[in-house]
Amino acid sequence: DPLPADTYEVVIDEIKDKERPVFENPSETETVITFTFLVSEDGEWKDRKLWKDASPVMWPGVKSGNPSTLYQIYSAITGKNPSEEECAAVDIAAINELEGQTLRLVVGQKMNQRGELVNKVNGFLPIKNKVNEPHIPTVPVGEAEEEITPDEIPF
Repeated sequence: DPLPADTYEVVIDEIKDKERPVFENPSETETVITFTFLVSEDGEWKDRKLWKDASPVMWPGVKSGNPSTLYQIYSAITGKNPSEEECAAVDIAAINELEGQTLRLVVGQKMNQRGELVNKVNGFLPIKNKVNEPHIPTVPVGEAEEEITPDEIPF
């Protein structure tokens, strides 16, 4: 059974690459990052898994464009909104450091192609209350590196 549409606190349980057919051109494949999330809040849904594929692109979005999924996940965890230049500096190691981090997912429901009701991850939010002090990945900024401590995050 799918989770009810709601917002859930989750931990990133696993991050891995996979190949999938390109949308509207299934003869070609593309590499995507699959995030496996585990519901971490106590209750009926604890330890349930949710998945979201993300293009391996950190893009902050522009006037009419939306930020990439990877950017939204990264921002929800770090509390930062990196510029285009900072996005270019986020490497695979920084992405892998997101594993084990906590955030909130906005989860909805939809019918899949087989007519089954399934969950869909619609958004990413920072956690409300920091129960533990997670390591926040360091993002190189120009020549120097800057690290934000949990005390500097405004929420």
